[in-house]
Amino acid sequence: MEVVEVNWELFTKESVKETSVFNSSNWLRIYTNTLSYFLIQESGEVLGGFYLMKGKKFGFNYYRLPPYSPHCGFFTRVDSKNVAVTQSKQKQIIEAFAAYIVTGK
Repeated sequence: MEVVEVNWELFTKESVKETSVFNSSNWLRIYTNTLSYFLIQESGEVLGGFYLMKGKKFGFNYYRLPPYSPHCGFFTRVDSKNVAVTQSKQKQIIEAFAAYIVTGK
């Protein structure tokens, strides 16, 4: 599983299926040039995604939520009818997200 930085168009195309006002193209258009967009993929299949605003203060880089957004647009997409498989895959997606936040990889 890998986290890949993508452009605004690809992120909105993928996240619109997991509709939330904070993932809509109209909302994200406000921040087009200030957000970094990420998709979580496995074998070319999109399993999730999120966006973050990068900042720098006192020489340190950091991530933060965009203004007026209650979350980072995190979404998961698992197509399985088996609850155990779904939960296991969602756990892996969340672990990939957390690892990226901590290590940047």
